[in-house]
Amino acid sequence: MERNKALTVYIILPCLLFGAVFVAALTKLSTSVSLIQLRLLTTAFGVVLTLIVYTKKDELAKQ
Repeated sequence: MERNKALTVYIILPCLLFGAVFVAALTKLSTSVSLIQLRLLTTAFGVVLTLIVYTKKDELAKQ
């Protein structure tokens, strides 16, 4: 896979999806979502993104 496409698929799209979920959680579900749940969501996203970057590092590092 070409580097720009790999960046889009493995980094940009997951970040946009996380941002959409985070904004939805803060706006639509703000009364039913606690701070602990938001922290867990952010931590889970960080772990998943770290795993993606680690497993796809060869595709992301291509010049």
